[in-house]
Amino acid sequence: MYRIPTEHGPFPYDQDFGCDYAYASFVATTVMTLNPESKYPNRRAYVLKMRSDSKPGALAGRLENLVTGEQREFASGGELLESIAIDLEVNAGGRSTDATPK
Repeated sequence: MYRIPTEHGPFPYDQDFGCDYAYASFVATTVMTLNPESKYPNRRAYVLKMRSDSKPGALAGRLENLVTGEQREFASGGELLESIAIDLEVNAGGRSTDATPK
């Protein structure tokens, strides 16, 4: 059986009674670094709305970037992928997103 070395100390709120508690005398020190860049940043979040007449071989709908609000309509799976690629390219360069492809 493994025993954890402990020390005794008073509860902060039990000063009047002088009760002790046991606590581990060692603290694991793990250095954590916070990555400010999310793996899935909000600027790359989209709403995909499919038209009611879409089918697996004939996708049609609208893609909206949640951060910029820019909407792009598509009439095929290829156009959907192209819309995402254009949006990523425009936003990566920090340029304005007011140019909407047909």
